[in-house]
Amino acid sequence: MAYIQRTKDEILTSLLARMVARSPVTDIVEGSVIYTLMSSIAEQIADSEYKLAKLRQQFTLTNTTGTDLDDRALEIGISRLRPTNATGEITLTRSSIGATLTLDAGLRVSNPSNQALVYYTREQAVFGTNDLTTTVSIIAGVAGIVGNAINNTITRLENFPSSIIACTNVNALTNGLDEETDDQLRNRCKQFIQSLARSQPQALQTLAKSYIATDGTRALNAAIYESETLPAYCELLIDDGSALYNTVITENIISTAFAVHTNQSPLVMPVSSPITDSSNIVLTRTRGSLVLDPKKYRIIHERGLIIFLDRSDLVENDIITTNSYSIYTGLIKELQNLIEGSPADPINNPGYRAAGVRVRVLPAPITLVSFDLQITAYTGVDLVALQARLQGIANGFVNSLEAGQPLLIAQLIDALMNDVDLQNVKVYSSNTLTLSPDIYPTTQRHILKADMINLFVSTRR
Repeated sequence: MAYIQRTKDEILTSLLARMVARSPVTDIVEGSVIYTLMSSIAEQIADSEYKLAKLRQQFTLTNTTGTDLDDRALEIGISRLRPTNATGEITLTRSSIGATLTLDAGLRVSNPSNQALVYYTREQAVFGTNDLTTTVSIIAGVAGIVGNAINNTITRLENFPSSIIACTNVNALTNGLDEETDDQLRNRCKQFIQSLARSQPQALQTLAKSYIATDGTRALNAAIYESETLPAYCELLIDDGSALYNTVITENIISTAFAVHTNQSPLVMPVSSPITDSSNIVLTRTRGSLVLDPKKYRIIHERGLIIFLDRSDLVENDIITTNSYSIYTGLIKELQNLIEGSPADPINNPGYRAAGVRVRVLPAPITLVSFDLQITAYTGVDLVALQARLQGIANGFVNSLEAGQPLLIAQLIDALMNDVDLQNVKVYSSNTLTLSPDIYPTTQRHILKADMINLFVSTRR
């Protein structure tokens, strides 16, 4: 039965009715002794009912907020996501070519208009002998959306050697996030509850968006792609907001060897995992240096298994070796391990993959999007600030789309028009006077990412 909080007047009416029904008292008009006494009692009961209602609300996801919401979320194993640092890439330019040059990680760059916000290189920057430019990944020195930056604004060198003469971020940084809000945490808790069966698409997507890797990265985009041609096979396509497909971290495996035991059925060769898309594994039998026919084995990339379908070329104690191949590390590897589960720890890591199904975690391939915005602002508006805001909104909107989702121009315009200083906006195909149609990714596996977004401004009273 639902709890319904009563008002003071409702309680007073009930008390007076009971008094008349159970005693000879008849003087219950306002101002009488009985009315005054019952009014005081009704006020105390109403106050108690209010406190009970508030206490009850603290134990529901729908109504609770702040630390109470954190407590409710922890009861189902969910914690509020902390802020994340924006990451991306910058292009470095040196004064001349002629020798290799390696720069240590940890060098600083900044935006000339906000030098207090510093970005650090995350890895060594390497110039080849004939390289005038090179790219290197960077991370904002502070967490949150304050670290996001539109393209070509991080142009100040802080502590680089004099041979480095310029830097810029060709692409915008949009993956810096503030601490999860109450509404976001509440929605994630509801999604988690709906995903408790663990093996359906929503469960895998919720897992990907909730998990934070040991290096602090997490997936801002996650979508399931189910193959039309391969039954029982799907891909969890993720992106961390910085075009992960182009910056994904991998590890090179020189070779893996395996001794054949013919009494094993099925014959399975374990290798390192998860194997990258770019790896082209070739198996060689050391006896006679025979390269095995790829049709005679199947590679399960995400689990690091090679299953021999035909062992006619193999005898007891044959040694099988692989060529060099690469595996994913970091966020992709950790998510893949969670989905596969651990037979050694079935209680804490039971896995998410259903029996007979393959789920492969991959970085979503990128389809770059460019368009022009013709914006009309009200007179007296700070046009520089307005352009920066709209550039951020447009970049953020495009980069929030999941793999396979199109950019619907009407929705983009609706997001831009939320700025009170903007009177009108039109979206054109890049460098044309043709209104842009809706933009679709190359395939259902691809994810749209903002490339060049040009703004042209006019004012109107």
